[in-house]
Amino acid sequence: MTEQVLIKSKEAARLLAVCPRTLHSLTHGGGLPFVRMGRCLRYDMVELAKWIEAKTRREALPNGQESN
Repeated sequence: MTEQVLIKSKEAARLLAVCPRTLHSLTHGGGLPFVRMGRCLRYDMVELAKWIEAKTRREALPNGQESN
């Protein structure tokens, strides 16, 4: 079993390279996975990575290569 690593909102915003307000919008309206611990929200790093992967577009470049 993989160890679950939960991070605080400030760390999640930094990891996603967004401001705290954007993190709040993504959490409450954009399907960003979180764990509620009382009044606090925590973010599972593995679930954030899966969310990022699901949102990543893979578009073909003009020369036929794929972008990341």
